[in-house]
Amino acid sequence: MLLSIQGLSVWRDQKPIITDLSLEILSGTVHALIGPNGSGKSTLAYTLLGHPDYEVQAGFMKYKDQNLADLAIHARAQQGIF
Repeated sequence: MLLSIQGLSVWRDQKPIITDLSLEILSGTVHALIGPNGSGKSTLAYTLLGHPDYEVQAGFMKYKDQNLADLAIHARAQQGIF
């Protein structure tokens, strides 16, 4: 499993943006996130990158079996998340 997201809920400015998102991406596959403005696509990207304005309220994100919450922004970039 390249990326595993389970039950992710993200808030910004004390407002929920993503609620209970689950997603699994296997190595060697290509995926695209599409949706209308305001549906959370950019919020998910910022959250994966570790942007400090986005607060994970629930759930977890694993990249190559590492918990992303345990990695600083520069460590995420070194892993190829950018």
